[in-house]
Amino acid sequence: MQKLYIMSACILLGSCSSFVTRKEMNSSQVTHQELREIIHEAISPIKEKLALKNAEEKDKAALLANSSESEDTTEALSIDESEGPKSSTFDPRSELHLDYSDELFTFWINYFSKKSPERFTRFMVNGDRYKEITQKVFKDHNLPEDLFFVGFIESGFNNHAKSHASAVGPWQFIKGTAKRYGLRVDKHIDERRNIHKSTVAAAGYFRDLYNIFGSWELALCAYNAGEYRIINAIRKGNTRDYKELVRKKLIPKETIYYVPKVAAAREIFMNPHKYNLKAVTSPETIYEHSDLVEIGKPVDLRKLSKHLSVSLDDMKKLNPDILHYYAGTKRGKLSVVVPKTKTTLAESFRGSKKVETVREVASGSDQYYYVQRGDSLYSIAKKFGTTIRELKAANGLTRSFIYKGQKLVMPDDSVSAKKYVVRNGDNLYKIARKFKTSVKKIVTINSLKDMTIYRGQELSIPQG
Repeated sequence: MQKLYIMSACILLGSCSSFVTRKEMNSSQVTHQELREIIHEAISPIKEKLALKNAEEKDKAALLANSSESEDTTEALSIDESEGPKSSTFDPRSELHLDYSDELFTFWINYFSKKSPERFTRFMVNGDRYKEITQKVFKDHNLPEDLFFVGFIESGFNNHAKSHASAVGPWQFIKGTAKRYGLRVDKHIDERRNIHKSTVAAAGYFRDLYNIFGSWELALCAYNAGEYRIINAIRKGNTRDYKELVRKKLIPKETIYYVPKVAAAREIFMNPHKYNLKAVTSPETIYEHSDLVEIGKPVDLRKLSKHLSVSLDDMKKLNPDILHYYAGTKRGKLSVVVPKTKTTLAESFRGSKKVETVREVASGSDQYYYVQRGDSLYSIAKKFGTTIRELKAANGLTRSFIYKGQKLVMPDDSVSAKKYVVRNGDNLYKIARKFKTSVKKIVTINSLKDMTIYRGQELSIPQG
């Protein structure tokens, strides 16, 4: 009956088997409450058996204690008790005490320190940059600060990391799990890449996993392999003991290696000299003195950087989740990361909603064009009725290499253009009529792939 219930639950979740990995979880299929109820039903028989077994063991211990056993027996019993639960001063929610195979731990120590020291050193540099930010978030959520090392082995704290399974960012969230924990993922913003926002989501996920499984070993296994795969292993093995599940080979090999891998990364990071690695302290960066500020309105990073007197390059580094320069709000909310000294100034920023509807690209006698994705000097020259040679001469270019966002000066005889910010109800036909041009010209000059435009989007309008 129990098996039928679990199978039915998994069918409702859209799974062909009794587990769904972290890479496949779809947030629209199950709520947090439903997840807990299903998991509770799945492991309750195991809990009952374990409780019965514990009660029997206590009865046996009581009988032995009351019997006239020798001193050796009494001493042996006291030793057994000393190997029982940790002291009451240990808080499993705020300390990451892990039990794992010494052999696998040694394997990872040797791998990181001897086979791949350069890569591990690079990870240490990145990790040191974000350590204070991530550990503060975990501390605020009453979680072990050493969960920092999960992000360390997941991505090396590369905000742009992307796996073959489309897991993205320092915590390697897939889209479904990211949305389930409050992150925004769309064509304009991918908050999985933002260290501040994604770490808060990771804290929520870790908290739920610990509440479900009751041990950090199993919580980390579930983070790696998915909640349902670990539940399936628990049911098959009739145990929630991590080392017993490993012994029975009921969890994937990669997941068996995962817990000692986290422990080994922590050991080397904390004691680099012991393993012939140099202690790493990354130069003080803008990340360590940054904070999250809710703007609440659409933001153009170019305008915000000018408002804050912070370089555009720094603003892009602080906000890798904003995929282009412009980001609109969703449900009236939009948060950006700014230097701590600029938080008050950032809160006064009105966003990009209030910009002038039309403004000239030209500044004085010069006309500018910002390079867009897919542009080349040939396509730009064609758009503005000039030549590649004239474009290079106007911008002092010796090669044909250009990059997205680059500001190019247009030669004096090129076609002039204006900027228009799309409003509610606009379409390309209406805009073309308004400025006495053609839809084709607008599409061409803006490198649009189709006729889709959105409110707040900046369009170049060809003139003349």
